[in-house]
Amino acid sequence: MLTLLPLCVLLFIPTLPYLLSSSHDNKIKLWNWDLDWCLLRVFVGHSASVVHVTFNPKDDNTFASASLDNTTKIWSLGSHSPQCTLGGEEHQEGHLDGVLCVDYFTLSDKPYLITCSADQTAKVWDYQTKRCLETLKGHTNSVTAVCFHPVIPIIITVSEDATAFIWLATTFRLEKTLKLRSNSRCFAIGHGTGSYQAVFGCNRGPVLMEFSLEIPLASMDKKGTIVFAKHREIYVGSAADKGTGIERPCWGYEEKLWDFEGHHWVFRHLLTTCDFYPEVSGIGIHCCSPCTITFVTSHYHVYMFQSLEHSPDDRSVVVCGDGKYIIINNSLPRKVASSGSALEFVWSSKGGHAVKGDSSQIEIFNKNFDKKGTVTPPYSVERIFGGTYLAVSSSDFIDFYDWEKCVVISRVDVTVKTRNIYCSESDDLVAIAGDSSLKILDLNCEGGKTLSVAEDKCVLDGVWVMNCFIYITEHDELTYCVGGRSEATVMCFLPRPMSLMVSPANPSRVYLMDEEFNLFGYTLPTSLIAYQRLVLRGELVQALEVFPSIPEEERISVARFLADLEVTGYKCETLEDFAKEEARWIELGYVPPGTTFPQTSVQAL
Repeated sequence: MLTLLPLCVLLFIPTLPYLLSSSHDNKIKLWNWDLDWCLLRVFVGHSASVVHVTFNPKDDNTFASASLDNTTKIWSLGSHSPQCTLGGEEHQEGHLDGVLCVDYFTLSDKPYLITCSADQTAKVWDYQTKRCLETLKGHTNSVTAVCFHPVIPIIITVSEDATAFIWLATTFRLEKTLKLRSNSRCFAIGHGTGSYQAVFGCNRGPVLMEFSLEIPLASMDKKGTIVFAKHREIYVGSAADKGTGIERPCWGYEEKLWDFEGHHWVFRHLLTTCDFYPEVSGIGIHCCSPCTITFVTSHYHVYMFQSLEHSPDDRSVVVCGDGKYIIINNSLPRKVASSGSALEFVWSSKGGHAVKGDSSQIEIFNKNFDKKGTVTPPYSVERIFGGTYLAVSSSDFIDFYDWEKCVVISRVDVTVKTRNIYCSESDDLVAIAGDSSLKILDLNCEGGKTLSVAEDKCVLDGVWVMNCFIYITEHDELTYCVGGRSEATVMCFLPRPMSLMVSPANPSRVYLMDEEFNLFGYTLPTSLIAYQRLVLRGELVQALEVFPSIPEEERISVARFLADLEVTGYKCETLEDFAKEEARWIELGYVPPGTTFPQTSVQAL
């Protein structure tokens, strides 16, 4: 009697009238629907059920199959036998249990594919060398589906443990864990060509997730010229000509913005096209099925190591991503001055740069792009950061190196993963942005004196301006902290995540760019910041000279600033408290005699 075994997968070939089917009979079959579903070929080689097949997007004549015999095989449509086998007895680095899914890498020409297995792991392979490049571990049950995202350089894995993991496709580092509803086992991942969305097929219904490039890579030079990445294309535009820009309220607040969109902010000039993917500095993940997710808030950010940044002397701009970098001249004609391989690229404040590859070895170059030294720390290097110092982070501490001598001048202990380090240009102030905290240090002191620590603060982007750290939090607050010693002050709330830029030629203004490449300008309260900086330095005579230039509506911020100073020994909660303290502030020399603060609600601050 004929026994019919159920099919596992049906797969259409995009450019040919062919259909592939795989089954529990260990075989793969090729059908032609134009010839009345004629069976063209049977592919034999697996010794257990073939549970998944996928075509190579770069070559429609080849495909890969995943089987419960612990192997992945690559086939040609013209042959009954496999071209190669990944895993199994001949590969010690192969899966230890059935392979459940396979997918090809699409964002570059790298010959990579990824597999996942019931052994609770996923593996990245080079199918030309037949070598396993990385094993992705972390799930606690079978990894049932995996994919390289077609638009964003990330890997998505889903498991029967009710989680989805987001990995960096460039470093294979786990960046985010998405917890699905309890007992919601996930078995498949789907996505559209060119789409930022992904759908998870779960036993309790599908979950639609949307990934958005919420923080675009952009950099501004001293002349106000902005270079930014849009997919693989690098554009250049100018923010210098405000012309007839529209002045409008800042999303419900009294502060005002200049909006260049549709007016004089034009980015039609294509600078270059990369052969790698530089675009992502942060990814927002939005759940379109909130009933299926237990933890959803407004945004989730996955940080990539890609970068786009002008050199401090504005001579060059670097674009780094996907294990490669190019340095482009910032003056006409804008040509590629240098290029190479690196997972990370950082500038020195004096114009040189450093790169880090797969290992912990860091190569240092001078401003003429000539190699001048190598740093090989005796520990695993997680990230490197540029600026006044070369900062090298491990899981437990950060070493700050002198660029010229290549020696450690300070070490700072950390308890959370370091996302970014921002160095001020004029002083030895350093802002260390972690997963959930912001620490500002003075490296003039041995071991780095901690000036302030803000817990539960995740910094998305930041810049130093006039010895003041301006930053955007994960809650989209545009915030500043003077000299690392004042309380953080929220200037306004942004409607969505943005990147932050400043032109040294106009430090009184910061620029913000959203994911749609709309550009906004925000004028800083420079008089207030200058006053706060002088008070913190003890330069009270100069502070009193600056005080009259502070607008009346900002005087209440002066009151709050003075109330928060530890030297006053008093914490004010009401306007009456402020009035009581006024005589003391005058006595201490913080404000001129007779100063009257506006009668504004404290809650409005």
